Amino acid sequence: VKPLAPKGPASGRLEPGDILLSIAGQRVTRFVPLEALLDNSVGEEVELVVERGGKCLQHKCRIQDLHSITPNEYLECGNAIFNNLSYQQARTNNLPVEGVGVYVAAQGYLLRRAGVSAGSLITEVGGKRTRNVREMEAALASHPDGASVPVRFTSLANPAHRSVAMIRIDRTWFPMQLTTRDVPKPGVWTSRASPPPPSPTDFAADIAAGSIGGKTRSARGSNTVEEKLVRSLVKVAVSVPLAIDGMPGVEFSGTGMVVDTQRGLVICDRNTAPGALCDCLLTFGSSCTVPAHCVYVHPLHNLSVLQYDPRLVEGTLVEPVKLKRCSAHDLRGRKLWHVTSVGSMRHGCKLISEKGVAIESEANVAPLSNPPRWQETNIDLLAFRGGATMSHSQDGLVANDDGEVVAYYASFLTQTVRDGRLQDGQYFAGITADTIEDMLEALRKGTLPVQYALGAEMEKLGLAAVRGMLMDAAMTEEVEAKCEHWPPQVMSVRRRWAGTGAHSSLRDNDIILEINGGRIETFRDVESAAAAGPEADLLVVRGGKKLELKVKMSPLVDSVTDRVLLWSGAVLQAQPAAVAAQRGQAPRGVYVSSRFHGSPAARYNLPPMSRIIEVDGEEVFDLDAFMKAVIAKKDGADVRLKLLDLRGAPSMACLRVDNQYWPAAEVRRVAGP
Repeated sequence: VKPLAPKGPASGRLEPGDILLSIAGQRVTRFVPLEALLDNSVGEEVELVVERGGKCLQHKCRIQDLHSITPNEYLECGNAIFNNLSYQQARTNNLPVEGVGVYVAAQGYLLRRAGVSAGSLITEVGGKRTRNVREMEAALASHPDGASVPVRFTSLANPAHRSVAMIRIDRTWFPMQLTTRDVPKPGVWTSRASPPPPSPTDFAADIAAGSIGGKTRSARGSNTVEEKLVRSLVKVAVSVPLAIDGMPGVEFSGTGMVVDTQRGLVICDRNTAPGALCDCLLTFGSSCTVPAHCVYVHPLHNLSVLQYDPRLVEGTLVEPVKLKRCSAHDLRGRKLWHVTSVGSMRHGCKLISEKGVAIESEANVAPLSNPPRWQETNIDLLAFRGGATMSHSQDGLVANDDGEVVAYYASFLTQTVRDGRLQDGQYFAGITADTIEDMLEALRKGTLPVQYALGAEMEKLGLAAVRGMLMDAAMTEEVEAKCEHWPPQVMSVRRRWAGTGAHSSLRDNDIILEINGGRIETFRDVESAAAAGPEADLLVVRGGKKLELKVKMSPLVDSVTDRVLLWSGAVLQAQPAAVAAQRGQAPRGVYVSSRFHGSPAARYNLPPMSRIIEVDGEEVFDLDAFMKAVIAKKDGADVRLKLLDLRGAPSMACLRVDNQYWPAAEVRRVAGP
């Protein structure tokens, strides 16, 4: 006899080290006859004869049905999976099979945000015992969607240690359902929807309960600049339920700045809030945490705008920053403050400020990202030289001595090549107040801040680099005489976006001198001139000659993903703008963003980063056409897919549809919170 399951039928009768001699009067020396005897005696009480320390002992023991303690149902909530503890797990970890808690089979979105790992045992949800999945379902279903609920749990590896975490109920992104085996026939798992959640409580009750909002204190500033800005800084935590747009992760955090307390607007970077399909939490001061949602993602620059309900922070002193409109060129050489909040929501944050000399900077020139994802281009940035050491590793605000914010100091996502491999990384730089003010002014008016762009990635080139290669000496001297900034530079086309007017009219390495008669010397000049759209007159230099071109500007209405399809375990979306901008592939078909483990998409190797352009020979142009082509496919039907990779090379894939366990679903952003 080896280890026993506590509180099992043999507990208190058998002990480790006992030698089993016979069962029900039959001598046993091999496992096969032993198993046959046990199977034939299920539910009966039999006599066991064992030898212990040289003595023969007799015990009566009931033979338990193994199927009765083998999980035959599981609960899904927020993509997390729970089941009753199995006999094998209980025996291995010296735990009773029943009544100890619910086993976390998969962490999913619900528990990932709370830091509860797979392999844990959930013992309480909102103060209610959870001894099995039915009690777990009832406890979770008793709370409204989005409610913050404390859970108590322990680890199988260390059951003596008890932990507590706060989860946020999710009935938005993923269904909550209970799946049972052998219903309606053996071998079939059938799911039923869990009871609907109750209606959300009034926010005042949530504040009183301490789950959201409430009063809090802010840090004491160590100087006048910190004192003016401390109530304008917030910590931002963002969770992404579905991996789309080539995102490098699913959990993000950073520092945001409050720009409008009446509307509840907060600005952060796209490395903190990478898209519209996400859940956001804002922490004001030391402990006031409120939910927020993403209302705008800048299609060109590293800015996202979040919105919270101002009523949730009425007891907290929150102040908007005072922006001072300026450009990176205006600020170079000036001594400015870098103010940031260092720490985390779990351990608390502290305010830090340093002074340094501002310099002009540009976005890092990164290799082609893999997978394709948004990267900052075409912007004049602000950086620090000397003094502000934290500016190399922390986001925050850039302010002058009067506490006026001249730039938001953002974290920029990038990739670098190390040891022959692409690795994700980040760098920090300031986005000046002129770009931010233009965006906010348009949002307050209810219009899109940026509707048109040139449709090309630009780069600044010094005149020494183009003289004799792209321009002759006379043209170089003419351009130099007209340059207002130092050092004199020209704007050159580095890469064109596929499917745009710039792709058909311009050429790589073209030098753009004027747009609509206005001189072009900075990225800001290009953006402002192109934003007037929908068409512009360009004066360019190509092959040493000046050309006048009429170029259609690229519309930016559908540049942010707000709709996702889940089909056979594949996460499908419209082609991200980065594929056209970086890989030169015009929008076509449906983009495979990611896939779930164990799904038909994974089993039949539907490759992420590919585009589906045909379904059974029928061309699909967008998500609507794709849904029309697959919606009538029956469970078990074989589907033939034609794909294009990032180079435009075609391939074929075949997939067997599984509507039973991987039904199609759609996630779409709707207006409002």
